[in-house]
Amino acid sequence: MFRTYAESRGLTTPRTFTAALADFRKGSADWFDGSLGSVDQRMSKCSKLLHSAQTAAASDPATHLAAIAELSADHTALKNLREDLLTGASGREAGYTPPGQRLAKRLVPEDRRWVALEGAKFFAAQEDARHNVAEMAERARRHAEVATSGLPPRRAQLLTAAFEEAIATQARLTPRPRTASRRPVFTAFPDSQMFL
Repeated sequence: MFRTYAESRGLTTPRTFTAALADFRKGSADWFDGSLGSVDQRMSKCSKLLHSAQTAAASDPATHLAAIAELSADHTALKNLREDLLTGASGREAGYTPPGQRLAKRLVPEDRRWVALEGAKFFAAQEDARHNVAEMAERARRHAEVATSGLPPRRAQLLTAAFEEAIATQARLTPRPRTASRRPVFTAFPDSQMFL
C-alpha cells in the first residue's frame, strides 16, 4: 500500500495528545465492524494513547489523570470484548430470570408455611452454592417439582414457582464467600507517579 509524503513523515497524525484523544473519542461510535481486526486496531490506538498519557502525567498529573482513568476503562472493555469474540463468551455465567412477581401472596397460608419451612431446610443443606442465584434457583425448582408432584398441577406449579422465588431471593442476599484473607495491594498507578 502506498502512502503520501505527509503520511510517511507523520505529518497527518495529531501533533498533541489532546488532538489524538479527541480523534479517538470522535471515532468511538463507528469503529466496530464485527471483526477481531477492528478490535485490535482500536485496542492498539487506546494503548498508545494510554502510554502517552502515563508518560505525560509525570510532568502534569492533574490534567492527565482523568484521561488515564478513561483510557484504562476503555482498554479493559476492549480486552474483554476481544476475549468474548475469541471464546464466544463461553466464560460468562448464565443470568437468572425470576418466574413471577411475589407469588407468595397468591398462596394459601398452608402453602406459604410449607415454602417458608421447606425453604429454610433446603437452603441450609446447600452449602456449596448459597451465593449463586442461578444455581440455587435451578436446584430449588427441581426440589419443589419432586416435592409437589402428588398435588394438582396448578397448585404444584404455583408452589414450585413460589419456592424457587423464595430461594433465589435468599441466595441474592447471601454474600459471595471470600477466598483470600489478605488485603489487596494497590499497584494500578504508573511508575511515573512515584516521584510526585
